[in-house]
Amino acid sequence: MHILKRLALFLSSLFFSIGIVVLSVIAGIVIIFETPAQIKHSLAVSKVYISFVDDVLTQTENKQNQTNDTTNNLPFNDPAVKAAAESAFPPQLLQQITEQLIDGTYHWLDGKLSVPDFSINLIVPKQNFATTVGKYATQKLTNLPKCTKTQLQTINSNVDAFSLTCLPPGTNPQAEGQKVTDDVLKNTNVLGNPPIFTAQNLPKDSQGKIIFEKANYVPNYFKLAQMSPFILSGFILLMALAVIFLSDYRRNGLRTLGETLTGTGIFIMITAWLYKFFFIRANNPNGALTHLLSKNVFQAPLVAAAGDVLNAFCRQLYIFGGSYIIIGVLLLVIANVLHRRHEKNKQGTIANEEMAKLSDASAEELVGKQPMDKAKEKVT
Repeated sequence: MHILKRLALFLSSLFFSIGIVVLSVIAGIVIIFETPAQIKHSLAVSKVYISFVDDVLTQTENKQNQTNDTTNNLPFNDPAVKAAAESAFPPQLLQQITEQLIDGTYHWLDGKLSVPDFSINLIVPKQNFATTVGKYATQKLTNLPKCTKTQLQTINSNVDAFSLTCLPPGTNPQAEGQKVTDDVLKNTNVLGNPPIFTAQNLPKDSQGKIIFEKANYVPNYFKLAQMSPFILSGFILLMALAVIFLSDYRRNGLRTLGETLTGTGIFIMITAWLYKFFFIRANNPNGALTHLLSKNVFQAPLVAAAGDVLNAFCRQLYIFGGSYIIIGVLLLVIANVLHRRHEKNKQGTIANEEMAKLSDASAEELVGKQPMDKAKEKVT
């Protein structure tokens, strides 16, 4: 029976130690991602909205160069075209669109809707972009010199307004500029046509279902994840009570819990520091993270957003680690006070027993003397 009790105590202490480590990790993740606030903040501080347009244009240009597709191509490397895109899609608009997508997705995760309720209408921004690019094409053609006969012989009939180095006879700059505007508006490669995005017009599988409909089980797991810290806390509390009541003395159980909490808290805080240390190392020019994302035009924003999320997670680990240390130290103090009180009571009990023995001995001696005194009186 004693062996089973010691085994149960060992297992309870082990599960308690594992539980508080897992709780700090799971609770930290849940706190960060339970609401969309942290994701929005990380994207904002990453400056992804400022560099987004330029990064997308660079990626699109690289894709066109790889495929050698010259159909309805725009010179995305042209500073004027980039300026038109940045003017039509300012960072404030991109942030508003992204946060609407995030909010709609969280409405779905919370179980409020069967599919996210975001609706992104980019008709006006696309119209502004197309108009600005068309005006630029008109201005560019207007400023070109007229083509010579030699130049006309080298001009391809399929050449676009941006590739011309001279103005062919009969070419109307205004008409060509309007044609560029119309081509951009009709071009499905530029934000689609029409540029309206909802969850319902996402790509569908062979059964006609979008990804959110296929993943209809995810909101249930999301709710379970939100409840997991409370469930785990209950389990940890049970293990703590088991450690206390299975120990030979309650103060020994409190001491075991205090030592476990203090040691685990220190371990968690060191781990959080190591997370940040290795992330910084991986993000240096020769680091693994830099090498992994070297071909991604969104490298800097992605790393910045990931770094902000990691900082938030490490803050939670510091909070849990510090809380464990404080609670652990308090339990150790309480256990020490109880131990001193027990020792004091024990010493008092021993003293009382000694006094009782002395009192008994004195009484016996007194009782023994009385018959002798009486005998002496009779003799006298």
